[in-house]
Amino acid sequence: MLAVSPMTRPQTAWSPVTGIVSYARRSPMAQGQPVLLHDDAARLLIAVAKGDRAAFRALYELVGGRVYAIALAILRRSDAAEDAVQETFLRIWQRAGQFDAGRGSALAWIGTIVRNLALDRVAQQRHGDQPLPEADEPGEPAAPPDADPDIRRDLETCLATLPETHRRAVLLAFHYGLTHEELADRLGVPLGTAKAWVRRGLIRLKGCLDQ
Repeated sequence: MLAVSPMTRPQTAWSPVTGIVSYARRSPMAQGQPVLLHDDAARLLIAVAKGDRAAFRALYELVGGRVYAIALAILRRSDAAEDAVQETFLRIWQRAGQFDAGRGSALAWIGTIVRNLALDRVAQQRHGDQPLPEADEPGEPAAPPDADPDIRRDLETCLATLPETHRRAVLLAFHYGLTHEELADRLGVPLGTAKAWVRRGLIRLKGCLDQ
């Protein structure tokens, strides 16, 4: 494993905006290939274990939404959740070689890391008799303030061109970090339908963003 340095980490903090744009442009799913999020994450994590920095950046963009959503649900503050995302991915870089696909999915392995980190922070706050942070306003997506305004504008324009079902599926998957199974349950549709909506939405987003 390579020694960790600032160069091993992505140049900017993950954000729902940049995460959606990057994945829409680069993912096999956006090219029309039926690759599952679980498969992508496992493949990238194995590459990260070999010191592949490009794979690390791709993994960061792929699952950052889910990591952020888990952290935010526990910590209840966007700034604390963003810090937890950064720490989670530092640990992923350091410990990717410990991932064993035979014992569970890559998403479950990553989810365990972020949950443990977030719960440790909550425990530390309680032990120090410090008040827990107040929750962010419900229903307000916690988008980092440093998201590029041009990227945000382009994304909002392209999202508006999608059918409502596809737009909602993409946002739930990448802004709130829902899995395909959670999407299907939230939207009340079969699993195959939820996957298809995300895939078609990404394909259309890629076409719009590349114009």
